[in-house]
Amino acid sequence: MPEVCPGVRCPTGEVQITPGFKLPAKFVIHTVGPVYRDGRYGEPEKLAECYRNSLAVAIENGCRSVAFPCISTGVYGYPIRDAAEIAPLVANPFGAPSAGDISAR
Repeated sequence: MPEVCPGVRCPTGEVQITPGFKLPAKFVIHTVGPVYRDGRYGEPEKLAECYRNSLAVAIENGCRSVAFPCISTGVYGYPIRDAAEIAPLVANPFGAPSAGDISAR
């Protein structure tokens, strides 16, 4: 993923887009999720920001569909069930539950 400047990656919630190269996707949208502590340090808001910013970049770049991994649920320790509740809440205003149309409403 591109560095913001030498040795510095994007802060939590920010997004970068790169070409998909040999993947079956035109683009890959990268985001940095929050490290989970106990849910009382703004983690839900930061995770929601990752999804919101990713969807905004997808729209800006003409993407018609998006697939997300479970952001922050690996080494960053975010509980899977908690993370799974946040993504649809953020995606809904973008129309994501409506079979692939992610245009802002």
